[in-house]
Amino acid sequence: TDYDVKLEDRVWAILGTAGHAILEQGAKKLNLSSEVRLHGRGVSGQRDLVEPFDGYHRIVDYKIISSYKVKTLFDPETAEDAWYDFTMQLNMYRILAQETPNHPELHPDEPCWLYGIIRDGGTLGARLNQVNYKTFFKPVTNLPNEHVIKYFETKRDDLIKAMKASVIPPKCSKHETWDGKKCKKYCSVKKECYKHE
Repeated sequence: TDYDVKLEDRVWAILGTAGHAILEQGAKKLNLSSEVRLHGRGVSGQRDLVEPFDGYHRIVDYKIISSYKVKTLFDPETAEDAWYDFTMQLNMYRILAQETPNHPELHPDEPCWLYGIIRDGGTLGARLNQVNYKTFFKPVTNLPNEHVIKYFETKRDDLIKAMKASVIPPKCSKHETWDGKKCKKYCSVKKECYKHE
C-alpha cells in the first residue's frame, strides 16, 4: 500500500542510524565484529557488536533512547513491559548466533547486553524523569529458547501468509503496541491498518 512519511517524524531514527555508524567505526578500529547480519529459521537480524567478555563473548546492542523510556526500564512497575521488545530481540540474536557455525562462543550466563545512550541525557527533561546519567550498560535477561522461537516464528508465518494473500496481517497485541500508543504515534501505515479494525 502507498503511504507517506514525514521527515521530521524520522529525525530520531536518522540520528540513531548515524550514531550506530560512528560506533561501528570505533569497533572496526578495535578489530571487533560489528554490524553483522544473522540469518536462520526464516528470520534475520543485525547484531551491533560482539566483544570478548569473561573468557567468552557477549553480544552488545546499542539503543539511543529517551530519558522517559529509560525511566520506564528501571521503574519496577513498568520494567517488564518496557524491556520486552529489547529482551526478545537480543534473545533471538543469541539463538541465531549460537546456531551460526564458527560464531564466537557466548557467555553462558550473560550473553547479551544493552548499551543505552540517552539522547536527552543531562537536560532538564531527563532530570524530571529522574534519569541523572547519560548512558547505561546492562545485561538482558535470558529467556527460554522455545518461547523466543515460537514468538518470532509466529510473527514470520503471519507476515508470509498475509503477503501471499495480499491482506493485512493480524493486529499486534496490546502489549506489543503499547496499548495502541505505538500505532497512533509511530506507525506510517496506521491508516491502512485502521481500515481493517
